[in-house]
Amino acid sequence: MKLLTVVLSIFLVSCVSYTPSVKNFGSGKSETIDLPTIGSKSTVTLGESMLSKRTGYYRDCLIPNVTFFTSGVRMQLNTPMCADGTNANSFRATAHDGRVHTLVPSDEKRQRRLCIGEGLGIYEACKEPLLDSDYQIVTNFVSQKNSFQQSIEYLGHTDQVLKFVYAEMYDDSARPSFNRNFEVDLRKDSILTFKGASLEILDYSNSSVTYKVLENF
Repeated sequence: MKLLTVVLSIFLVSCVSYTPSVKNFGSGKSETIDLPTIGSKSTVTLGESMLSKRTGYYRDCLIPNVTFFTSGVRMQLNTPMCADGTNANSFRATAHDGRVHTLVPSDEKRQRRLCIGEGLGIYEACKEPLLDSDYQIVTNFVSQKNSFQQSIEYLGHTDQVLKFVYAEMYDDSARPSFNRNFEVDLRKDSILTFKGASLEILDYSNSSVTYKVLENF
């Protein structure tokens, strides 16, 4: 079997069986990360996060390459199902009803399948067969429940005045009272400074902005 050891990479899944690394499915200690890192240069489009501070865990996630829904088994294109911390082959579908989907390896009798259930051998329904082309496994950072998150997004510009929104969230649920719109006039300064974060604006357009991270939140 192969251990998944490279963070934020796409992995090929064995046609016989699949076992994520303990690090990426267990309920280990949470950590706080800042993205992007200090000194890095990035370009984002409207609606994408420029800078974020999040507390949570690295988790192996099943990312469907197709949309499939039948008998209660739902795979939504590009919508992650992330390991729930209890079983190496269990992925909790956070995007719809939160039900546990179990990746069942193939054996001499049946092909690999994705089933509704806790992985105890009794399942409500399955998508079978589950092909390599149907999904991929990546390691994502999943926010810890009720944890405090911060982010800045780009909203566009008027002439040389760039517009942004700062948001504070709990468990990825935005609280409108903690949103703040603010502006940076590049005729005065190319440095964005807000809530302790500092970004140097390198280039911009109506739909994107390029910047360098000087300080995180």
